[in-house]
Amino acid sequence: MKQFNFLTSNPAFNIAEDNNIAGTGGNTTLYRTATRQAFDDLLLPKGILLNITLKGIIPDLVDKHFSQWQIHEVNLMDNIKVWKYNTCYFFIEKIQRYSRVKMTGGIASKIYSPYKDDCFPFVYYSGADRGMTGFDPSFSNRVIRRLPGKNNNDFIYGHTNVAVPFGPKFAFSVMESRKSYSVTEEPIRGGTICYIPTKTIEQAEKLKLFVENNDVFKIYVERTNQKYHAFAMRNVKQFDIDQIITGKEIPVEWNITEEDINFPIELENEIVENKEKVKKQGEVFTPSSLVGRTFNDLLKYRNDAFSNAQYTFCDTMAGNGKFLLNVLNRKISAGIDKKTALETIYGVELDQKNVEECRFNLCQNDPALKSIVERNIVCADALKYDYSFN
Repeated sequence: MKQFNFLTSNPAFNIAEDNNIAGTGGNTTLYRTATRQAFDDLLLPKGILLNITLKGIIPDLVDKHFSQWQIHEVNLMDNIKVWKYNTCYFFIEKIQRYSRVKMTGGIASKIYSPYKDDCFPFVYYSGADRGMTGFDPSFSNRVIRRLPGKNNNDFIYGHTNVAVPFGPKFAFSVMESRKSYSVTEEPIRGGTICYIPTKTIEQAEKLKLFVENNDVFKIYVERTNQKYHAFAMRNVKQFDIDQIITGKEIPVEWNITEEDINFPIELENEIVENKEKVKKQGEVFTPSSLVGRTFNDLLKYRNDAFSNAQYTFCDTMAGNGKFLLNVLNRKISAGIDKKTALETIYGVELDQKNVEECRFNLCQNDPALKSIVERNIVCADALKYDYSFN
């Protein structure tokens, strides 16, 4: 098994829930699996893995599988507009972590934090309300089980044997509607409810006003492609609630600038998706403009990434070669001859037609280079291949 100085491992952003084949898409579980395997098995010490993937992987980067390794940057991508997917890109170096994970990428980097001690406390009973046990009319602890909603205009109560704390809170339904937004001091225990506890009932009222009326928070929710509004408070950096009067006040702690609020930069997207392959295989290629942007950022952490002729690159889910062709062109621009550059570039791809296109893109059928790409670009399942490149 070969190991490399630089890796990308980017499963497509699949919409077919039952399709979980390596190299053709899947869900956040697949992205975690592919990223872990690539980093653990294929990356050399001091090597860097670059990935573009769903934001659901962030907890894995911050305090789970990659907690001991240096995450240089997680770019939340809300200052660029290139596609509809709720993605981020990040850089992991195979060295011991020496700093907290840095968030970049527009207004989200000012508001979002993956660290609980930065954020408002957030109570979320994950799971369906019907699946929660410990309720019986004979039990002594009266709690709110449901908030106002489609079929009710007030709280619905239950009785439980679980001790649930009283205290002021701003509560809302997971499948939220503004009708559910509630301020109460009563205890809550319901699988369809989230809430943020506060020190006073007045602060809870102010948080409700903020979520309903704040224009900057609305921009943050829209740009980060979050489905629900109040639920987006889950990873929001705490601020002094007492500064909120109407709800429109911008928290001073966030240090929001006019540049943060400007419209995102629209990147060119030359990709014409094959709807049948998107549906069947989850195949979504990465636009060249986004590939270029990530590689520009890579240079912040390894300024000789493309000028050092010895450095090797591998894309474990290569598609038609968007990442690898960018690497090749950058190496050539740095003065490395094409044959030497190609000998350091490797790719694995499941779809045979994509493999052929990738090989052609890299060597343009040059007979002197064809044997190199036929050896270095292989058709295989990324999670099963032995990475021998024989």
